[in-house]
Amino acid sequence: MKIGDPKHKKEISKSFRELEKLGFKVWNFSSNKRLNIGMKDYVDYVVLGRNAEHKIELKIGSDNYSEGQLDTMGRYTRLERVSGGAVMYHSVTENNYKQIIELIIEIG
Repeated sequence: MKIGDPKHKKEISKSFRELEKLGFKVWNFSSNKRLNIGMKDYVDYVVLGRNAEHKIELKIGSDNYSEGQLDTMGRYTRLERVSGGAVMYHSVTENNYKQIIELIIEIG
């Protein structure tokens, strides 16, 4: 499978949804359709565990961060520091998604 193709994005989405079988709550905000204006620059996934809330931005292939997404990343990164890791931001690619999922499982 070619990295960055739509099938690979579906595989990554499925991998995050599998976390629900382990007791996590998973919300997918990633869509090919235009999102509600209130969702602009929000993360692609939110995973809620027992010990932390994980904000996940998925970047596949040539997908780049918008200025608003960079602002969101900065805000969540600061929140991660002040919350002691109760809220965590993850930038996920086709190369690191398995490691991020393992980290989420480890943290709970």
